[in-house]
Amino acid sequence: MARVTLKALITDRITGSTEAVFLRQDFDDLAGYDQVGRALRQLVSAGVLILIGYGLYAKAIQLPSGDPVLVDDPDIIRAAALGRLGVNTNDQGRFSRKINLSSDERPIHAIPGNETERLSQRLGLKFPYDWSNSRMKSGVLIDKVLEKSRFDDVLCISFYYGLPRIKQAAQRLHQGELPDRLACILNNIEIGFSDHKVVA
Repeated sequence: MARVTLKALITDRITGSTEAVFLRQDFDDLAGYDQVGRALRQLVSAGVLILIGYGLYAKAIQLPSGDPVLVDDPDIIRAAALGRLGVNTNDQGRFSRKINLSSDERPIHAIPGNETERLSQRLGLKFPYDWSNSRMKSGVLIDKVLEKSRFDDVLCISFYYGLPRIKQAAQRLHQGELPDRLACILNNIEIGFSDHKVVA
């Protein structure tokens, strides 16, 4: 009999639940801390979940384009998230800023090329991250670039979308525990931008 994976167990729990928001500790009974974290990152990459805060996830559905979206209105998700965190009404304004439901994907520098071209081509990336989805959103593409951690490609997205946004995306993607290679890449890019007075 085939062994059931941790990813499958977590997926079953998510799809079988009426909750729209989950905490990392909701799955502590299934495996250890690192294993659960790894499985949750896989589910974020697969579009089953959207990471909306540290250790905080929202259930997602996929559009025909393959892009994940929240299962409910952002305001409803935010309220559910604050409820799961045990935040009382008086503190909700302060804590809601820590829940990231932003869809702002505007670059800080104009992206060259024709909009009918794949975004990876227009950005000049060396790896075709969007080969399977020509309409991939920039946020998804950024995550894929950060997962691969190819210096030239991380440099490109940092220039076009701004290093602060890329660093924020990296922290979210890796839940605040950046791999040494990626941390080194981002640090070197920051030094290079500073030395050459690049606006990013």
